[in-house]
Amino acid sequence: MKVMFIPALFVFISASVFSAHHEVKGGFKGPSAKKAIQTIAEAKKASDDTDVVLTGNIVSSLGGDDYMFRDDTGDIEVDIDHHLWSGIKATPETRLIVKGEVDKDWNHVSIDVNSLTLAGK
Repeated sequence: MKVMFIPALFVFISASVFSAHHEVKGGFKGPSAKKAIQTIAEAKKASDDTDVVLTGNIVSSLGGDDYMFRDDTGDIEVDIDHHLWSGIKATPETRLIVKGEVDKDWNHVSIDVNSLTLAGK
């Protein structure tokens, strides 16, 4: 009887430890009630990692993945990784929507872009 009890106890303890370390976590994944900043002027005043959705134009390339982006309230540097272009060909006249986060250092503010799309007319 003791021989059967020990393996059963081992199985029970193993299952408890496994489930405690491999919990399936759930929850809501979608838009938040927090509104994203929508102008460059607001982005320049925002905290680091604040969500932004900006509509405007890339007015120049700064080299690499960095560009100067302009809307009606000003200019800001944006970092757009190559894979985010997804075939979009833009000129300074092309209206774009950039979604991303404010990247704020002690003396520099830029936008780390997560997605790039053409803006509607």
